Amino acid sequence: MAGTAAAATRAKGTLGVALGDITPQIQQAAGLQQVTGAVIQQVLPGSAAAQVGLQPGDLIIGVDGAGVSGPAEVVQRVGHHGAGERVALVILRPDGQGRVQQYQVTPVLQPAAGVAASPPTPPAYGAPPPQRAPAAPSPLGTGLAGGMVPVRLHVDVYRTCKAFAPANWVIYGSRREGDALDMAAPDGSMMAGYQVFGVPGSMIPAYPRSATPEGRLQTLLSGGGRVPVSFGQPLRDTTFGYTWLPYEFPNHQHKGVVLYRAWPLPNDPPGYIMLHRQAQTFTHLWERQGAHAIAVALSIRCTRQLQPPPDAGGRRPPDDDQVESTYNQQLGMEYAHDPATGENYWVSHGTDWNATGPEGPGYYKQSGNDRRKLVPGRSE
Repeated sequence: MAGTAAAATRAKGTLGVALGDITPQIQQAAGLQQVTGAVIQQVLPGSAAAQVGLQPGDLIIGVDGAGVSGPAEVVQRVGHHGAGERVALVILRPDGQGRVQQYQVTPVLQPAAGVAASPPTPPAYGAPPPQRAPAAPSPLGTGLAGGMVPVRLHVDVYRTCKAFAPANWVIYGSRREGDALDMAAPDGSMMAGYQVFGVPGSMIPAYPRSATPEGRLQTLLSGGGRVPVSFGQPLRDTTFGYTWLPYEFPNHQHKGVVLYRAWPLPNDPPGYIMLHRQAQTFTHLWERQGAHAIAVALSIRCTRQLQPPPDAGGRRPPDDDQVESTYNQQLGMEYAHDPATGENYWVSHGTDWNATGPEGPGYYKQSGNDRRKLVPGRSE
């Protein structure tokens, strides 16, 4: 539990880049030999990396004065820092003419993806799924607007976490322990994240705002109070035991929501374990695309499975698949897949359902001159 307790004391920092291996082809093109580290494949706009001028094609060969063996070690070393802290990077930049520039940068890390208008009334969580697209936005202020969206499985570099998202989304933060994942659209317009960690009772006197899960989340999202953030009214779901906490970054023009639940830390009554999922978009995109970010956050699965204990009646909490399916349906969306190719799609019953299709009612996708019927549910 040491790793999760440490993570709970501060917001995780992130560079905001997608990394890949330095292949022999990359080394040859740059005129290098036996270089280890990671190549930057994408830089999210406005990220810590972008602010110091890092760009795709740059090679990270050192972090905090030590060499790195590959992308996983870069992620690991950067992950030791919290938001607002500096990390020293050694960068090689090939110029395409066989010359390489080496320099150092010390970006200030930003909070990992978090996530929001204040909803007027709590949603009826646990209710039957809608049979048509909502006529008005959900209480979270967003819903699937309609139109099939192709999605695929993404797996992190440690192979400890996975998620379903559009193909162009990138994973930019994960941990070997399998307890956290952050990913985003390539332009930074949408982000989703997951984390599970423990807050030991011994930490609370030094960090009194961590005495409650809400206080802990507010501290994390505000970078310890350094980043202005406003919070909406929490929406509490008594069916599944989760709480939705809407929030907005006024100065950064982002808004979103955190879905979380907490339960007591065994043999440590003041302490607790918290699991939270985050979804965020640019403020002006929330109504149209917030549901996309929420769907990605709900789809994240990691190998570290810390689960709440049974209730007083011995009943286990609902599993992640049940929670995900119900919440997606209440946002007016669900999964369907092509049985021939295994391709997955987000679909809306209200706009994508074809009651008179050639093979009977269902979801159909256009394939050349034919329409192919999709199967409800997700292909893993």
